[in-house]
Amino acid sequence: MKINESEILEALASLKPSDGDRPAGAFTSQEGAAAAGLSLKTFLRYLHQLKDAGRLEIVPITITRLDGKPQPIAAYRIRAATKRTRV
Repeated sequence: MKINESEILEALASLKPSDGDRPAGAFTSQEGAAAAGLSLKTFLRYLHQLKDAGRLEIVPITITRLDGKPQPIAAYRIRAATKRTRV
């Protein structure tokens, strides 16, 4: 199944809004993969492409593990594409 960038961005936009414990628009790789309907490996490959293009912002968040302890993890936020200027 082939999925394009606009479909992935649309799926990420459909994620539930931030509930106050994380920055707006931030998502984990597992949440993003599930929202886009992609495997984690495929979604991470897409995130790497966004990072190389300078569009991926890494946002530290804290989750609560099953044992009740807080754990800092990386979440992501996608920046808007910028228009390229002619040289």
